[in-house]
Amino acid sequence: RSPVRANVNVSATASERTNERTNERTSEQANERASERASERASERTSEQASRPPPEAGREREQEREEKVIRAKGDEARVTSESERKSERASARGRQ
Repeated sequence: RSPVRANVNVSATASERTNERTNERTSEQANERASERASERASERTSEQASRPPPEAGREREQEREEKVIRAKGDEARVTSESERKSERASARGRQ
């Protein structure tokens, strides 16, 4: 009986060692994958930043947009005042 028990113990420790090696390999692979993903994300961030225009360009575009809005409002005001003048003239003609 004792030799059988000894064999069971030997095989248990052998399988434990195999499990440990498998776990080590798995964790190494997981670490490698994690570092690969991290470097991919870092390179993506770098390329995104490179493709983005510099902040000054953004400010210039914003200023252009504001100027367009101001011009549009000015045009709108001009059109409104012209139509008001026309309606005043029309109503003045109607009063005559």
